[in-house]
Amino acid sequence: MNYRPPAIGCLVLLAGAATGLFAWSYGAKPMLTGGFEGEGQDLSVLWVELPIMLFGVPAGAGAVWALTAAALRHRSRGALALLPVAAALLALGFLAWACVGWLDHVSDVPHPTPGA
Repeated sequence: MNYRPPAIGCLVLLAGAATGLFAWSYGAKPMLTGGFEGEGQDLSVLWVELPIMLFGVPAGAGAVWALTAAALRHRSRGALALLPVAAALLALGFLAWACVGWLDHVSDVPHPTPGA
């Protein structure tokens, strides 16, 4: 039986929480500041989207890591030992993209374009 250090799972969850917070802060900024003279300001992102992204992204990435590690527990030698971490990183990227897309979809205020 191969031993998987729990520190890797904790690091995946910590990276997930940081990713969720980053995605939320990027996507919710227009809704928190509002548009011209505060039009379009929506503070519901503080009690709806923030908890979902702060706890849901780490849960999703942790589930992907745990399921991949469990599927490969008898074959985790060499490069295959890094496959659960790679799968969790791919899941973090997808979840961050989905979170920003969702916040952009529900926002009435467009994101400012750089250089404009």
